[in-house]
Amino acid sequence: MNGLDIRQIREEPPYQASKWQQMQLLVEPSELEALFQELGDFSLFRLGGIFEAGEEEISTSEFVSHYSNYIDCLKQGEIPDKFPWGAAALTTERGSLYLVEVAGGKQMVGIRRPVIQVQEHFFDYSQDDQKFRSMVYGTECITWGLQLSYPQIFTDPKTAAICNVLTDEGFPNTALFREFQRWVRRHTLPTPFVVEECKTNSPIRIGKSCLSWINRHPGLKTKGITVDENR
Repeated sequence: MNGLDIRQIREEPPYQASKWQQMQLLVEPSELEALFQELGDFSLFRLGGIFEAGEEEISTSEFVSHYSNYIDCLKQGEIPDKFPWGAAALTTERGSLYLVEVAGGKQMVGIRRPVIQVQEHFFDYSQDDQKFRSMVYGTECITWGLQLSYPQIFTDPKTAAICNVLTDEGFPNTALFREFQRWVRRHTLPTPFVVEECKTNSPIRIGKSCLSWINRHPGLKTKGITVDENR
């Protein structure tokens, strides 16, 4: 496959996107692998951070392998290491991304047009208002699989037109995001958290195959939170 365009740092205008749609899910590695197979032809690239030339692309097998190590730690009641990349981009259109060369011959990936962004997901539970909040960072936050983000609004840097990514033509990754949404609805559940005997079906999702072991999750144990395995 062809690589990404290499650009100078000021050659590309800033990426402007907003009103993000997000999904948070914890699934088994086999479920993630099945999802990737169902999605068909797409590419994964590093986002954030600086890396050696040629290391920008992540194979699906590499991604699943790291995710499998992450899940194995949770099953053993251990806090896993952070993912080896801060975030990743999924795209069916390589032209949505580009490379920027930085000092020392290294590179970083920039975003030109909307892609699906994937990163490790964390949440916390507040005793004050009994709410679960995603992407809260801190020493007591709970790691919980992946967060996928895709914007609804994109400002075209050439025309300054404000585009609805989900309905306007010309955004091929919208179809990929819709496939994600359909798969998540079919194969995962709103997580039935239980705190002090009070059950809450959270929009944070869980794969059905995770229910048999999820209460070994070290973060849940620390917080005194369980998941209703019988839903």
